[in-house]
Amino acid sequence: MYIGEVARRTGLTHKAIRLYEARGLIRAGRRGKYRVYTEAEIDILALIIEARALGITLAQLAPVIRYGQSGPDWARIGVFLHEVRARVLVEQEALAQRLRRLDACMAALAACPGA
Repeated sequence: MYIGEVARRTGLTHKAIRLYEARGLIRAGRRGKYRVYTEAEIDILALIIEARALGITLAQLAPVIRYGQSGPDWARIGVFLHEVRARVLVEQEALAQRLRRLDACMAALAACPGA
C-alpha cells in the first residue's frame, strides 16, 4: 500500500511515516518512484504509536526493531516490552513508598497543635 493509505490507517502524517522510515524503524519497498508498505509496517507503526504514548522514545525503540527474512523480530520486541514493564513496576513501587512517606508526614502534621 502507498503512504497515503498507511497515513489513513494509522492516523500518522506522511512526515512522521517518512521520519520512522529514515530512522530505520520501518522499511518500505519501491514500486517505481513510490514507496510501498506492507501490513508488517502497519503493525510496527501501531507499536510505535503505543510505545510513544507509554513514554518510550524512538531512541529506545530503534535498536529493538529489527527485520528478519519473514518480517519484524517480534520476539525481540516482546523481550524489550517485558523489560519496560519491569522498569515500570520498579517505578510504581518507588511511587508507592513516596506516597506512604507523604501520608505519614500529613498524619504527623495533623497531630501538631494548631494544624
